Amino acid sequence: MRRPVEDEFELRNRYSTMERGELDQTVGFLLRAAWKEVSRQFNAFFRDADFTPGLYTIMVLVDLNPGCNPGDLAKPMGISQNNLVAHIDELVERGFLTRSVHPRDRRVKVLNLTDLGKERLAELRKAHKVYEKRIAQQIGKDEMTQLLRILGKFEAVPD
Repeated sequence: MRRPVEDEFELRNRYSTMERGELDQTVGFLLRAAWKEVSRQFNAFFRDADFTPGLYTIMVLVDLNPGCNPGDLAKPMGISQNNLVAHIDELVERGFLTRSVHPRDRRVKVLNLTDLGKERLAELRKAHKVYEKRIAQQIGKDEMTQLLRILGKFEAVPD
């Protein structure tokens, strides 16, 4: 049995020495650990750009699917449409996205990148390639290819 944590430094550093047992052989635990690490690296890499993984994903999806609506973005992002609203609002306020009324159904809002948004996304995509290259260097090029292939199988699983 572990003794109680005595100070904040020990608490912050306990994870690296904490016994994890069979959790080190479970898909969910390892995927979550991997996600946390790549998110941490993404946030550090894009800190000066002031972009989160969610904002970047929205920009890419809208670029690839002009005229989509917030509901279209929810499924591939794995979040509710309600949770997208704040992100979309931020991108609109920053001048990267437009939100307008659908020409045939006034209840539906459509999203498009502005010219500024397209320019910003081009810069972010270049930086993202560098970020992805660093991740590949960390785990190895062949392992990265294999990891992407394996993770791609999860996307095909229906809800």
